[in-house]
Amino acid sequence: MLSKLSICFAVVLFIIKLTFASEFVPLFLWTNVRDSSCKYDTPLGPGETISSVLTETYLKCLASLEPDEAFIFVADRLGIEDFTVYANGAKDEENPLRNVKTFMQHDSSIAAPSVEPSNIIEDLHSKLKPIVKENINQMYFPKFDRSSHTATASGLMHLDRQIRDTLQASSGNFVAVLTSERNPDSYGTQNEKTLGGSRQLLEDKKTEKNDTRQMLVGDCLYMAFSSVQLIVGDKKETMANVSTPDFTMIDCKQISPLAKAPVGHVAGNITIQQTFKIQNSTSETVDVEMRFVQRMFQVSYRLWWYLDSVQVTHNGIKTPFDRDFKDSIYAPANWSFICYNGKMSNKANKSNPVSLTLEFLDWQVQPFILNRANNTFGPAYDCIGWFTGPIWSGLLATLLLVYFLWFGVSQLSSITTMDRFDDPKAKTISVPQDTS
Repeated sequence: MLSKLSICFAVVLFIIKLTFASEFVPLFLWTNVRDSSCKYDTPLGPGETISSVLTETYLKCLASLEPDEAFIFVADRLGIEDFTVYANGAKDEENPLRNVKTFMQHDSSIAAPSVEPSNIIEDLHSKLKPIVKENINQMYFPKFDRSSHTATASGLMHLDRQIRDTLQASSGNFVAVLTSERNPDSYGTQNEKTLGGSRQLLEDKKTEKNDTRQMLVGDCLYMAFSSVQLIVGDKKETMANVSTPDFTMIDCKQISPLAKAPVGHVAGNITIQQTFKIQNSTSETVDVEMRFVQRMFQVSYRLWWYLDSVQVTHNGIKTPFDRDFKDSIYAPANWSFICYNGKMSNKANKSNPVSLTLEFLDWQVQPFILNRANNTFGPAYDCIGWFTGPIWSGLLATLLLVYFLWFGVSQLSSITTMDRFDDPKAKTISVPQDTS
């Protein structure tokens, strides 16, 4: 009984694992020509291809360096988590990929966290062959042990040393690429820790002609929502725009998510002030002030933006909201945040006896963006987690039905025939009974 139940659970877990497996791989490119100036400023998002990463302009710049040869290092089942999780030691000696990290500090390097792996090696050969004088050397590194954190770090360190030794043996100028043909197969919840446990939508959320959402467009921020509501105590009021938003921007720059910056460095600040009008009132208005911050974080070693503070002015009273939304409204640089019900609230206290809640329906926001045509958002980072209430209900109902099916099959399989039957020609079987 237990063995059959274990098999059912194993099958369900295997299906879930295949469903959530990522299909993209990282790609890192660098050169040893120190006086080169092939700076790559184009932000790289998820789902890139070799053609979108190795652009014609960038390849022309690499060709001007006259590299003698190229090295393509293919590590089996290499993922971006190997760099964000394992390769972020506080000291260089604790970093299993310290040599690769040193190589990547060159201005001409490229760090693409998510590249389509289909035909990636053939595409690299076709792109690099015209720009190198001699050969393209390809090295394949088989899958290493990932049974524990220590084993994974040891495998990455061995990979790092082999790359270092190979490049040190080269006497001329070269271009080196580190990538993989498939992603790791066992990260489990580590992806959720790195990415916040949320769904990442890889399509652009564009403002189409039939989009009825209201748009607030600034030089450095896009915001869209279908409606905004203010809840004062138990009373809910719907509001509408009555003014042009006022944007205050400090260090608003379009920076690559993997740009090199000190950990904790604040790369930009944006403050938006917007006045809304209560629809059921003739003169009552509400002023909303929101401040966004872009910062470099240590674990992922990339830029993220987040909503830092919210202040609502209602009936002439300024109310700073609680900052519990700081850990829920955020996204990587050059990404947008999307949520069906973006909610920010302030609990009642001595200074503010009435609780206030601000709700944006069908809300999407993206700060720190420049020169985006047609008011287009970047890839969307969804506020809804992987497992919502309906998903949990469906999984539990499915497991319950599987259990009933297993129970019924096990009961049918336990049915046995009698070991003796009545013979009509023989003496009738009698069963003694105690009548006392």
